[in-house]
Parts: sequence; C-alpha cells; structure tokens
Amino acid sequence: MAQVKSGIAALSVFALLATSSAADAKEAQHSQPQKKDQECTAYYGPFNSNTGEPCESPIGLCTHGMLEGEFEATYDATFLTMESADDPSDPSKFVYTGTSVVAALDGSGIIYTEDTGTIHLTQDGSPASFVTKAIISSGTKSYKHTSGGFVAVGGLLFSTGAATGTFSAVLCDPEHDNGHGHGHGRGHH
Repeated sequence: MAQVKSGIAALSVFALLATSSAADAKEAQHSQPQKKDQECTAYYGPFNSNTGEPCESPIGLCTHGMLEGEFEATYDATFLTMESADDPSDPSKFVYTGTSVVAALDGSGIIYTEDTGTIHLTQDGSPASFVTKAIISSGTKSYKHTSGGFVAVGGLLFSTGAATGTFSAVLCDPEHDNGHGHGHGRGHH
C-alpha cells in the first residue's frame, strides 16, 4: 500500500484507478472532493465473489465476496438498476447502479459505497467483463470520516455466479493535528 499526503496527488491516483473511461475518472474527481489536509492510502489486490442470498436487490442481483491483498475485507454488493447502455457499436454493454458494504477483516470498521459500472453481457456463456466504481458514502469506526473509493475490474460467469478480478482503492482520512504539527491518519491495515 502507498501513502499519499497531498489531495492533488490523491485525486490523480484515484483518477488513474478509474480505468473504465475518462468520463468515469472525471466523475470520480468531482464526486469526492479532496482537501490538502487529508492523508490518502492506495490499496490493490484480487477479489472473488458469488451471487446469491441474502439479496434485497429490486433486480434480483447481489454478490458476496472477499477483497484480498493490501485491504482484506468482506463485501456485499446489491445491484439497484441495470439497463442497456444504448451503444449501437456494442449492444452487449449495460450500465448499472448499486450499493456495497465493505467490512474490514481486522475489525477496524465498515465502509458503505454508492456504485456505478458497466458490464458486457455475453451470449456464449463466457464471463461477462465488468468495471465497478464504488464511491464511499459513509463508514463506521476508523472509516467514519473516510472519503475515496474502490474500482473493481473482473469477470462474472452467470452460469455459476462466480466473479473474479482485481480491485484498487484510495482511502483518504482527515489528518488530526496532535498539537506538535505532526498529523496522523488511520495508518496501515
């Protein structure tokens, strides 16, 4: 994991993580304004998940999985909408929205996100490639004041419900001055 102390640097790192498109990167920059008095940490790792219950999705699609690597956590994603992207050059492209709950395995807290993404639905039974951007909306414990988000890139095999891929994240916390001019953030997980 890499620590970044500048809000501008954090914006740059987060924009690079949102690889799905320039529009997504621009939206990520504007949806989470960073301040220069924040300390940001970048994380990377693999993830895996499965579809299934419990599922309170209005479209019947939820995933439950694990983040591994530099930020170990469980997560539950609930899809709220999915519709065609209306892209004549790519009729397999769909866009979706949802929410996720990310619970750090070390007990340091829970992160709640608002999700958007694209998925390419296949007709041949091969994995559907997707990119999800999950922007932090709130959190508990160590993540109560955290901003930033996650980007997941992977494939979902609808026949089994299994998804695998990689994630990147930038999590930013306000620094707290301890009276000696030395701020500190959440630290390492």
